[in-house]
Amino acid sequence: MKKISIDTNGSPKVLRFAAQGALVYAAVFTFARWSGKGSAADMTVLAVVVIVMSFVGYYYQRGLSDRLVDEVYDCDEYLLVRKGGAEQKVPLSSVINVNYAATRRWAIVSLLLEQPGPFGREIEFVPPVPAFTMVNTPNATAQDLTQRAVRARAQRQAPPT
Repeated sequence: MKKISIDTNGSPKVLRFAAQGALVYAAVFTFARWSGKGSAADMTVLAVVVIVMSFVGYYYQRGLSDRLVDEVYDCDEYLLVRKGGAEQKVPLSSVINVNYAATRRWAIVSLLLEQPGPFGREIEFVPPVPAFTMVNTPNATAQDLTQRAVRARAQRQAPPT
């Protein structure tokens, strides 16, 4: 059993907390600088903007990170997927498509399944990526999963001899 994902259990939550903290710090710093210079209307507008930005930023980041599963293990014939306390065994023959998308922030592998399971019809995780990789470089984990899923589906669909 080989782990083929990066642990994303805590890092998105830490990033959310850091982003909210930076926003609050900026607001407090601005309030302190404007305290004697700005009008009450300016302070109200600033407070509303900070509150709206906090909510929008929180839900945007939550939407990006909450769709990722925590861990994916390669067990040859199937993948063992974990998120929170839940687990799912995904046979490679049930994987219809493997998609890989790399952005500046991180790379994501998406597995499209025949039938939805506890985590839905699409499972997304962050594969290990070498430190100095170009954005459009193919990912070895995604390529390997694609080839093995195609072979597993072909074996399953082949008529018995």
